[in-house]
Amino acid sequence: MSIFSRLFGKKPGHLGQTQDAPGAAASSLPLPPEFREDIRTARKSVKRFLRFGDASALDAASSAWERVLNHPAFPGTEARFQLAASNNAGRVLLRRYRAQGRVQDLDRALEL
Repeated sequence: MSIFSRLFGKKPGHLGQTQDAPGAAASSLPLPPEFREDIRTARKSVKRFLRFGDASALDAASSAWERVLNHPAFPGTEARFQLAASNNAGRVLLRRYRAQGRVQDLDRALEL
């Protein structure tokens, strides 16, 4: 389970309050709408890689997380959201480094 899911996933007391988007935050800390589609894309892409070994899925996931991290609204989001997004982006980059051996992925993961 990713840190994003742990921080923003469904909690027993909030089952009826969570949003429909994968990884959506409980209503007390909503997932900013400008990030929903990219986060959904990243999560689906990682699942595709894990299920089928499709290395191009890691490219899609990495691109989606980079769009989140580089979005003009990102610096103004909750600190927990920023940490979770950075962590998940780094995990995708580490997976891609292991799968493809791209040193720049390892460097970028360490930056995050």
